Amino acid sequence: MKESELRTLIEGEVRAILKATKKSKVTKSLNEAKPSAQDMLIMALKAVKSTRQSNSVAKEYIKSLTKDLSKNSRDYVDYDQDDWVEDLENWIADRG
Repeated sequence: MKESELRTLIEGEVRAILKATKKSKVTKSLNEAKPSAQDMLIMALKAVKSTRQSNSVAKEYIKSLTKDLSKNSRDYVDYDQDDWVEDLENWIADRG
């Protein structure tokens, strides 16, 4: 997947997350203290790239993650890069 395609995918997913979080009235303190949804998706994409996943896996993982982030981004705010790799590996294992 080309970087421009990934960027377009992320931007679309971020818009969806922002729209969903406005509806759910995310607390102000969470927005101030933690990484944005876009930052979290970028870290997740780095995990996809570092583990050399196919484009189809990358797209499906990002779409799945976007749904999870729009429901409850608090589960992911403290993730470091190793946590994102582990999350991706667990996601793949759950589907395979």
